[in-house]
Formats: sequence, structure tokens, C-alpha cells
Amino acid sequence: MEKSVKLYYLESCLLCKQLSKILILLLMLFYKISYCQDAFISQTYLSGQYYNPAFTGACGSASISTSTRMEFIGMHDLYQTSLITGDYYIKTIKSGVGMYYLYDKNMDGKLKTNGAYLSYAFHYEFGDDFSLQPGVQVGYLQKKLHSYQPAKNDIVPLYGSQNPYGMIRSPLNTTISHLDVAFGALLYDKSFFSGLAFHHLNIPKEKYIGNEKHRLPLRIVYHIGYNIQTGKLSLFTPSIVFIMHDRFMSLHLSGAFNYNGIIMSLGWYKNFYVNGFALQTKFGARYENLIIGYSFEMYISDYEKKLLTIHELAVQLILWYNQPKEINTLYIAAY
Repeated sequence: MEKSVKLYYLESCLLCKQLSKILILLLMLFYKISYCQDAFISQTYLSGQYYNPAFTGACGSASISTSTRMEFIGMHDLYQTSLITGDYYIKTIKSGVGMYYLYDKNMDGKLKTNGAYLSYAFHYEFGDDFSLQPGVQVGYLQKKLHSYQPAKNDIVPLYGSQNPYGMIRSPLNTTISHLDVAFGALLYDKSFFSGLAFHHLNIPKEKYIGNEKHRLPLRIVYHIGYNIQTGKLSLFTPSIVFIMHDRFMSLHLSGAFNYNGIIMSLGWYKNFYVNGFALQTKFGARYENLIIGYSFEMYISDYEKKLLTIHELAVQLILWYNQPKEINTLYIAAY
């Protein structure tokens, strides 16, 4: 009897091991298309369209926002990201329309990215409180890699991490332009909100050098949060954001406290591929229809072996509200 149990246990372990190998192989075949990472914005919910097109018009208003992010101050290669978004809820068709423009500069300008996107989301309600918004996004993305001779440890998009091959020739194709498509969905009620988005659905071709075949891989974003009423004028919002973009995976945990429009948030996030993590603090204030947010991050990098700092400033202006009172609108205490 004891031998039978041991044999059964051994066979089960071997079967699980084989199934794990098959699952890992399928994931590698699906995601091993290219090695790169999209820009990251800390002010997740002030720049909602960038992470999920279903955020378009979810607040039932017309608004514009802008974010500027300066990464890894103190390194020889500075990273800078700027984002401008705008959305508008059209009550006659129960839909939101929006747009955003992205400018991203890597490695002191060696690699520049420009993207312009249009978004659309349809508002659907079921039950007493729950709302569902599916959204689609179409954009034009352009990347320009300046012709240069990278040093041995430069981070280049050809390999997704430091270049192990040392000096290489200047790229033959320095500008890449293509259509970019995304789809997402957002589910929420008065307190709960959760969403899932898929970016780069068309998996466009990208190559910078020779005949190497590279594609921009699918980026998956999952986010979830909950507003907890802690007083007449105060809310606490814990939230989770998980991002997977080829080999680059990151987990973002945060908790935001909002007291009568004054917001403070503490967070932590981990990058699994580049072996680094960050501690994050956010401060914000809302006065009538104006929201201003600032985040400061201390990034602990195993690669650089030193403490790096990141700063981001965001501003949002709600121009006017444009929804009938009977529809559910999204409210997030955090930003």
C-alpha cells in the first residue's frame, strides 16, 4: 500500500512537471516575439487611456490631463516621458471618445518614441449599480533610433537589456512607423473597479538592424481597486496593477488616502525581468475641477548597484460634466 502511494505521488509529480514544461513552452512561443518595454506612467488613473482604452469617458465628463516623468536621475542615460490625454462623454450615444499623445525619450535621446491615439468606449449598465465599458483604441506609433555606436553595457531595444556583444555597427533602419491597436474592458460600481486591456493587438513588425525579425509584443494590463469609506470626507483606496510585456513583468501595489481632496499615496512595485524594485510616494490636491499630482520614487537597481530617483508631475482639468444623473460614473479616490 505504501509503495502504491509513493508511486502514485511520483507519477503525479512527473505529470505536473511535464504539464508545467508544456505550459511554459506555449507561453514562450506566444510571447517570444521581441524584447522591449513600453513607457510607464505613475499617475495611473489620471492617464487612464494609456493603460486601458475603456477608461475613456468613464467619469462622465470632458477633461484634459498631462503628465511628465523623469526617470533614473543620476544615471548617465536619462529617461523622459510626456503624456497628454483628453476625453469626452457623449450622453446621446452613451459613449466616451478620447485621444492621447505620447512622447518618450530613452538613453538621452538615442531612442525617441512618438504616438498619437484615438479611443472609444461604450457605456453599458446592468443591475442596480454595475457598469461595463468595453473600449477600443487605434493609433500611429513612430520610433526613431539615432545612428550611434553603443558602448558595451548600453541598454538598447535590440536585446531588451544590456547589449552583451559590445560595439556594433550603426543601425540600418533608424525610423519605424506603424499602426497600433488596443482593446480593453472596465467593470465598476460605486466602490469597486477592475479592468483588463490588451495593447499592440496587431503585433506590428519592428526591426532596427540587418534582417533581424522583431515584432512589438502584446502588452497586457490588469488593474483592480476598491474605495473604502473611512469618514464623511475621507476615502481609502487600495489598488493593484499588473503589467506583462513580453519578458517585462511588473507588479504595482499602492494604497491612497483621500481627505476632502487632499491625497497621499504609498506604493511599491517590482520589475521582475530587470531585477529592481521601487518605493513610491504620491501627493495630490483637488480644488473644484483641478487636480494636481506629484510622485517621487526611489528605484533600487541591481544592475546599476545604486539608488536612482524618479519624479513625475501630473495635472488634470475637468472642463465640465456631461452625463445624465441616472447613469453610473466611475470615481477613484486614488490617482
